[in-house]
Parts: sequence; C-alpha cells; structure tokens
Amino acid sequence: MRHEDSRSGRAKILRKAAERLKKGAEPAEQNNALSVVSAATVSGQGKREYQQDAFALSGVSDSGGSVFAAALCDGMGGMADGRRIADDTVKQALRLCLEGGDCAAGIADISREIYEKYSGAGGATLAMIRIRGGMLEFWSVGDSDVYLLRRGRLCRLNARHTHMSELLRQVAMRRIDFEEACRSVQRGALSQYMGEKSVVPDSFQTPFALVSGDTLMLCSDGVSGTLSERRLAHMLTFTPQACCDAIEREIIEADRSGQDNYSAVVVRF
Repeated sequence: MRHEDSRSGRAKILRKAAERLKKGAEPAEQNNALSVVSAATVSGQGKREYQQDAFALSGVSDSGGSVFAAALCDGMGGMADGRRIADDTVKQALRLCLEGGDCAAGIADISREIYEKYSGAGGATLAMIRIRGGMLEFWSVGDSDVYLLRRGRLCRLNARHTHMSELLRQVAMRRIDFEEACRSVQRGALSQYMGEKSVVPDSFQTPFALVSGDTLMLCSDGVSGTLSERRLAHMLTFTPQACCDAIEREIIEADRSGQDNYSAVVVRF
C-alpha cells in the first residue's frame, strides 16, 4: 500500500491521462459505460458544539449521457451561520455542476454572494467532483480534500488553500526557514474560502479518465486531520460503506481532544 506526495501524485495522474489521449481514441467514449458501482457517506459532530459540515451527491441522465456529482462543505467554526452557509453552498454548487455550467466561474459567483449576504463574516470550504463520460473534474476551495485511490495508491488531487502552503513555498524559495514557517501564527489559517469576495478554485485544467476500480473520497479536515493518509489508503480498499464505518470507528477510538466535525463521501467506479 502506497500513498503519493500530492505534487508528484498529481503529476503522475496527469501524465497517464495525457498518454491515454495520445492513443487516438476518445477516453470519454471508451469510458462512457463507466458508472458508480457503490457510494457511501459518513458524518459526525465530533466534540464540537454544532455540526457545520454538509454534503450531497446526485446523478442525472439524458440523451447526452450520464453525469454524477458530489459536493462537500465544512462551515467555518467561529464564523456566522457556518452550517447554513455550508448547506446553501452544497445545494448551489451541486446544481451548477449537474447543469453543466462553468463551475470555476459559478463557484466564484457563489462565494461573492455569500460575501455580500454576510458582509464577509461567514464562510465554508468546498470540495466538489463531476464525472461525465468517464472523465473526472474537481474543484476545491479551502482545506477540504479530494482523494483518489487507484490500484492501491492514494493521491490527494487538490492543493489546500492554507497559509502553511504559502509558507512552505517561501521556504522552498529560501525566503524564510522551515522553523519560522512552523512558528507562524497564521500557519493553520485558510488563504481562501467560500465567502470571500473573490476566490479561484483549485482544479485540473483538463478532465482526466477514470478507470474501473477507482475510488474517490471527498472529506472535511475532521477526517484528514485525524487519520493518516496511510490509514485512509488502507480503508479506501474496503467497500465504500465499510470504509465509512472504519473512518468513523477510528475517529471515535482516537478520542482526540477538540475533535472537529468529520464528514466523507466515498464513491467507487
């Protein structure tokens, strides 16, 4: 069982997707019969006073084929109406996704509407996937994650919008040292979230082909911040329902002080 560094894992997936395109056949047509085999969800309040996570998944079919989409939001603790914002964002984002619109632009519009409604005092993260004709697209804002398990290898597809990510870039450019980055009081803060006046979702520029047996997971940081990627890679080999059961069991057994709300959507193709 292996899990990939996010940057190297993303690069490998894109490289393999490009190789498939070079073979001359259209991956969307090749994979048009690819469908969701099973899906499951898990959600818990943890040790927080309120549950502020929200998620939804749905699919539609028409003459142009089938579309499957899932979205997950983590309402930001300590900010106004986190659960309400998370619920509304999930509904709007999922509708946008299923209607086939420009998701990046639509997500930016949703964020601006939240900003105007709550005067910049409320927010949520967003992780969303769309599968059309066997091709995967994803969008994320904040630190909720999109994971792919393929042939036993786990890769986090999205880049988290955190100040720590920016601090590490500063370390790589030798502008600050690693110890200074770790001491920063801003290291755990989000650099982007739904509810800002302007956001740029993280995503791949080009959809890439899924293969039979691929497993995707959307999760809030109450999952990825508690369980290691090694443990998640192992659990994602189970059926989606067994995986969700294992996630909840291990989070409860960890009994972490201040355990955040935790939610996950697991989908196998």
